[in-house]
Amino acid sequence: MPMPFTYRHATDEWRGFLKDLRDETLIISDNVLYTGTQAVLHAFRARICVQDALDFANLLPAILRAIFVADWQIAPPRPWPTRDDLRSEMLDLRRDHNFCPPDLLEVLLRAIPATTRRMEFDRLMIRIGPEAGDFWAT
Repeated sequence: MPMPFTYRHATDEWRGFLKDLRDETLIISDNVLYTGTQAVLHAFRARICVQDALDFANLLPAILRAIFVADWQIAPPRPWPTRDDLRSEMLDLRRDHNFCPPDLLEVLLRAIPATTRRMEFDRLMIRIGPEAGDFWAT
């Protein structure tokens, strides 16, 4: 089997993801974009069971997948957040060094699923439950 595209081109995919975010948000700091991305991925991970999380990770490009599973302390799923709670979680990550604008959340909720094969993403959200689809809805 040949090496998967996402492994061979991980850096290019990641740079493309950041470029798309910069183009849409005009945020030039990769650190800000990374912090927001990490916060959203970890917030979603905290709401789903381990198998669903692994299935979700398999949909992501290599570096987003790595961010999704990094520093994972497996625990029972937390309650689904309101949009305001999710925004607060994003802004609370590394609070003293977090310069994410509040509206970055909506951009990330569109950008992360856009990196996946959308039909597979939608099928997984249906399987996980309506709250999962609501999480990513913009």
